Amino acid sequence: MSGGWRPFRSWTPLVDPRTIQCGPVVVVSPHPDDEVIGCGGAIAFHVSRGDPVHVVHVTGGEAGDPKGLFGGDLVAVRRREAREAAEVLGVKELVGLGFQDGGLEPNAELVGRLATEVRRIGPATAYAPSPLECHPDHLAVCVAAAAALAEAGSAARLFLFEVNHPTLASFLLDVTPWIDVKREALARFASQQRYNDMIGKRLGLAYARTINIDLPGVEYVEAFMEVAPARMPELWRDLAELHAKYGLP
Repeated sequence: MSGGWRPFRSWTPLVDPRTIQCGPVVVVSPHPDDEVIGCGGAIAFHVSRGDPVHVVHVTGGEAGDPKGLFGGDLVAVRRREAREAAEVLGVKELVGLGFQDGGLEPNAELVGRLATEVRRIGPATAYAPSPLECHPDHLAVCVAAAAALAEAGSAARLFLFEVNHPTLASFLLDVTPWIDVKREALARFASQQRYNDMIGKRLGLAYARTINIDLPGVEYVEAFMEVAPARMPELWRDLAELHAKYGLP
């Protein structure tokens, strides 16, 4: 590697939020709570400057009580929790598509339903889970959201967020001004807090992501990978080949 060697990557930049265009926002969330975990700070940022935010829940989150700790209508509970979190963040609209929790595939039905929402909302910016997530529903929504934007002919920028696994980030967004709002919104999901310290772990990651940022007042960030929707199939193939080549899970 002597002679022409050079590193293939650099520091993840802190984005100037003024470069994120104003206008409607759509957040495609596999389950109620993923939108707050992955981009609750970004949602609060958009709301603070007047961007209408629409959250699309692909499933009702009915598989979110694997040990039967709740014993009630979990879908109704998670819808209520999501509404309360949306009120905290200032979300304009929640949409539930009603697909099966744990059974998502990026098929024509899901892509078509999402494309319909994209056409109706006309987003300037779209958010969805990253292709480095671990949950199969998150991965399906990642692919389907990109395909829906492409099918709808949307010019929206697609930002992919991290929920259960750090992503390869194109940029970091300073969410310090809205971290208390995000904390309060996360606290609304009491049914899920029984299984996981979402608040501590998610805010801990947002804090840890600032390790290379030496700017006063920047204490919490959210990380995003920006991908052109039409390039998602290429990215998916590249990542699948990398995992297979090196025996990654």
